[in-house]
Amino acid sequence: MKKLIIAIITLLIIYGIFFYESGKNISYKYKYEITTKGKTSKLSLTCLIPQDIAKVQKVKNINYSIKPDLVFYYDRNIYAQFIINKPSKTEEIVISVDLLLYNNDFEASIKNEIPLNEPIYDFLGSEKYIETDSEEIKLKALELKDSSIIQTVENIYSFVNQNIEYAGYNPIDVGALKALNSGKGDCTEFSDLFVALCRANNIPARVVEGYTTDYFNTPKHAWTEVYIKRYGWVKFDPTPGNLSTFKTMKRRYIQLSTVRNDKVLNNNHFCGYNYWGDPVEIKEYFENRLIK
Repeated sequence: MKKLIIAIITLLIIYGIFFYESGKNISYKYKYEITTKGKTSKLSLTCLIPQDIAKVQKVKNINYSIKPDLVFYYDRNIYAQFIINKPSKTEEIVISVDLLLYNNDFEASIKNEIPLNEPIYDFLGSEKYIETDSEEIKLKALELKDSSIIQTVENIYSFVNQNIEYAGYNPIDVGALKALNSGKGDCTEFSDLFVALCRANNIPARVVEGYTTDYFNTPKHAWTEVYIKRYGWVKFDPTPGNLSTFKTMKRRYIQLSTVRNDKVLNNNHFCGYNYWGDPVEIKEYFENRLIK
């Protein structure tokens, strides 16, 4: 009987590991529709594309309707660049991706130890939109500081989630300090403020950008990661209304970037473009093709 119980427990453990590692299958298309309204001799579009990230996601397949002229890695992100000479009035670039999403919220992360392979001081300082050195940010961070790192992070999460009002999507970045002072913002401001307060408490944190597989008005979203010793980078979504808590997040987050101020994209989000001649208009469309 004892041997049978041990065998059952072993099978359950193996099944649990397999179930976790199998992830959630996601397939999506992202389309850039480019319209020229005059004489444009050339245009260049550079966009973020997903990459393999341990315990977060695995890219199974990626296809392009137009072969990119360059796919390159820079500062933790991967980009695809498309150059179109003498573009027609309408051009389309469609990127189709199949990937696996894993659990990487706090509840899942405490079961796994992932060593840090990048310097944490890169995620402790002040930068544009994350004003860690601001006196107001420092004072609020001190109010939220607790005896343990995890409790401090939870205090910060609760403060941002419950005290900052979601004011709808705003295409203009305003930063953590303005979000704190105004008491409102969108997912970018929620994430900027959360990260600024963590860094002010000497806790490595960074903003993450990508897509969510279920959404109201746009798939584009920002959330956060905090480095907690032993557990590695742990995801938190401080923006209310995303069916997330401090401990749990649904497997709906497709990660593209951990760079808040992206030099490759001229500090734009998700993509950047240049043109030679008359201006162009670019519209973007996201489509879930399959979710299991």
